[in-house]
Amino acid sequence: MTSTRAIVSPPPDCTFDADDWQRLAMHWYPIALSDSVRAAPVAAMLLDVPLVVYRVDGKLVVARDVCPHRGVPLSIGKHDGEGVVCRYHGLRFGEGGRCNRIPASPNIPIPAKLHLRTYPARSWCRVGRP
Repeated sequence: MTSTRAIVSPPPDCTFDADDWQRLAMHWYPIALSDSVRAAPVAAMLLDVPLVVYRVDGKLVVARDVCPHRGVPLSIGKHDGEGVVCRYHGLRFGEGGRCNRIPASPNIPIPAKLHLRTYPARSWCRVGRP
């Protein structure tokens, strides 16, 4: 489940009325089954906002499904155990959506502008499952 409270305005080309979108964005919604978020990133859509869901050290991360470097959807990337890896240039995003690897520049500090826009998330199991 995720909350869009951190999203302050509707995305471009939103199919919702702006007032309706603002009201709906104040609530929590299920976007994926918790046990379906495993080794590969999962694409989701909530209120016309594309999201990517992945895990790092068992922690659920929900972020905008766009690499801040070139705009490629991260959901078509892969997960290497330390985060989701962009298919285009190999940038890796780990816990909290922070970029933790730039293959082309391994020895420079990673700028904050390369971190993902993340959203609050909760991981719940299906009814009847431990």
